[in-house]
Formats: sequence, C-alpha cells, structure tokens
Amino acid sequence: MAARAVPKRHRAAALAYFGGLATATAIALDEWLDLRKWRTVRHVLTTPVSVDMKLHTRVRAAEGEAGQGCVDWPAGRVLLQWAVDGGVPLRHGSVLEVGAGVGVTSIGLALAASCSSDAGGGGGSDGDPTRVLATDVCDSALANLHRNAAENEAPALLRVERWDAAGGTEAVRRLSRLVDPRTLTHVIGADIVSVPIGSGGGGGNAGGDGLEATLAALLAENPALRVTLLLFNRVSGGAVTALAGAAGVPEGGCTLDPALARFERRCAAHGLRACRSPVPEGCLRHVAEALPLRERGLWALGGVWDGLQLYEVRSGPLK
Repeated sequence: MAARAVPKRHRAAALAYFGGLATATAIALDEWLDLRKWRTVRHVLTTPVSVDMKLHTRVRAAEGEAGQGCVDWPAGRVLLQWAVDGGVPLRHGSVLEVGAGVGVTSIGLALAASCSSDAGGGGGSDGDPTRVLATDVCDSALANLHRNAAENEAPALLRVERWDAAGGTEAVRRLSRLVDPRTLTHVIGADIVSVPIGSGGGGGNAGGDGLEATLAALLAENPALRVTLLLFNRVSGGAVTALAGAAGVPEGGCTLDPALARFERRCAAHGLRACRSPVPEGCLRHVAEALPLRERGLWALGGVWDGLQLYEVRSGPLK
C-alpha cells in the first residue's frame, strides 16, 4: 500500500517546531558553554536627546584582559545618562574618560553633543560642541572601542587614545601629549575601581601612584576640573542584606565595598575629598525606561540599582 503524502501544512509545522527546538537548544548551550565570544548590544537614549548605539562586546571577559574592558558593564550606561541629563554640558566642554571600555559613555556623549541643539547641562546653544577623549590601557579594549566608534559613525568630537591613568605626575605628563590638562573641564569614569582577587580586600600602599595620585596631579594643575566617577558598591543593596541575614551576618557589618574604602583612603592620603552620593533618581528612571524588561530584571538581581555610587573628587580633605 502506497504511503500517504504528508500535507504541506504539517511539514511546515514540523519544521517550525524542530527549528524552534534547535534554536532554543543552541541558545541554552551558548549560555552554559560560552560558545559565543562576542555579541552586539544596543543602547538607546530617549531623553533629553535621542541616541541609538550598537556596540560589540565580549560575552565574558577574556583571560588576561586588563580591566575586562570589552565587557558591557551597567555603570557605563548609567554614567552616560547622568552626563546627558546635565552632569556634563554638551557644549563648551572638554571631557576625558578614564577606562572607556566598549565606549558606551564616550561614544554616546559624543553623539549626543553632535546632535543636540542645546547645551544639555545649561549654557545655551552657542559655542562648540563638547569634545570627548576616550582612553583605556587595554589594547583589545582600544581596538574594540575604535571599531565601535567607527560603526556608530561617531563624530570627530571623539578621540580614542591609549593612556594609563596610574602614575601621578608622570601620568599627567603622558596625558599632555594627547591634550592640555588645563583645557579639560571634566574627567569621568565608570566602574574603574576594584580590588584584585587575592589582594586581601584593599591592603597595600595607601599612598601609591595609582589613579588617586593622578587625579591629585590633575587637580593641582587644573583646580577648576570636575572629576566624577560612577563606582559600584558590590556589598550594598537589599539582595545582599537579605543574603547576609540568612547567613547570620549582622546588618551593618560591611556596607562599603573594600575597593571603594581603599579608594577613599588613598584619595585622603593625596589630599583629596572623595564625596560619595547616590545616583539621582531621575537618572536611574531614565535608564530603566530605556532598558528591555529582561535587562532591567537582571540589573535588579545583580544589585546594580542599589550599588551604583557617584563620587565627586575634589582638592582638600574631607571636613
């Protein structure tokens, strides 16, 4: 007896089913085995200016990659929103970003400055758009940053250069080959302070020639310079408190990341004030509204909303 032909609609349904199953399996394997090394992420700003970027990022940091600079960290996106919300004027400015990574802040800020008809942070619509110097010390991050800048058609307002922010006066001397430090209006950086694994939680030389020494040297040369870092307090937030309570750790036993505590101590050792404050609610709301629901939830699970802290670094000891 001849076999009956399978109707076309049944074949199409079977292909769709097994195709969907294969796709879901591939995605699951990719998540578990890290089969992909790179992906493309999209960042959209809708207020106060419209910016749409697609950036190449690593799914996970490569071994030996300095500062994990090819990973898309949440702090960069929030720092960009803070900047365009008025933290950095979109005209009359000269901005240095330390540890620019994939470029979400620098590229986004340059795009915003080029397309905005006002100053963003005040100052009117006259004058040249703000210029941005994006720096990093990681060669793979710089190569990726150049690629992202080119593919997003970043304007000539953006420059990408290699610069090591550690070294104090020597670092400032190296920077002067790229830009006159006295002409800078802002220094910004996102999630660039951390304690290496095995460092003992912030020990070592509290007055070494690291980032803090460089900031002190920059402020000595340019006292009007505004230094703003968006750092991540990895031991804050409701999730951490709940886990600590479940583990029997008394509340308040540790509320500040050792990396941030060390940063504050080193700033003080160099005669600087590291003034910490929460990220403005309006800024976080703008970011949340632009994020996909899944991403918003992942940030909440990771303690991002609670953990991000703005640091304004100024000359003079804390009072």
